[in-house]
Amino acid sequence: MRQLSGRKQQQVDVEGVTAGSLNQHDVNISTDPGYQPPQCKLTVVRRAGGEEVVTEFRMFEILDKLQNTATGLDLLPAWFLRLGLMYSADS
Repeated sequence: MRQLSGRKQQQVDVEGVTAGSLNQHDVNISTDPGYQPPQCKLTVVRRAGGEEVVTEFRMFEILDKLQNTATGLDLLPAWFLRLGLMYSADS
């Protein structure tokens, strides 16, 4: 677009600001130093090694009981989750 309009790009340098310093600033403001992971619900089944176990049938039951308008914290609708399950079962 600049080539067509004839405008030249102006580069503005700000002293002390680099891509690395901007990235580090983003890391600093995006990290909560006091974060503590939430405790697991009592309904979560754990293996001896601490891994969560969810069988394919259990996942089917969970998704099958969702209301069509249900969304989780990720705001994905139930129909989208079911669609993903159908495609993952094909592979």
